[in-house]
Amino acid sequence: MSFSSAGMAISGLPDREIAEQKAKQLLKAARELEADGRKAGITSSIGISLAPLQGSSYEELFAAADRCLYKVKNQGRDGYCIGTDEQVHHEL
Repeated sequence: MSFSSAGMAISGLPDREIAEQKAKQLLKAARELEADGRKAGITSSIGISLAPLQGSSYEELFAAADRCLYKVKNQGRDGYCIGTDEQVHHEL
């Protein structure tokens, strides 16, 4: 079993609802990945920050998203957290 972590930034999302929709799409896509005809069993943890609510500089936004990311990881992984409420959401 191996674990890896990756980060990405998506700019230009107009609001929280669109960010939430994108997080749900990413979680679903990861769950549906297959290897050798079988589900790969990939889970994702996503932390999201929104400008200007959590900051305006890269450092502020990264720190807010990172806090959310680790909230998701500490609450069972395979979910997302948006910096505006810092609640973890697990989608089925």
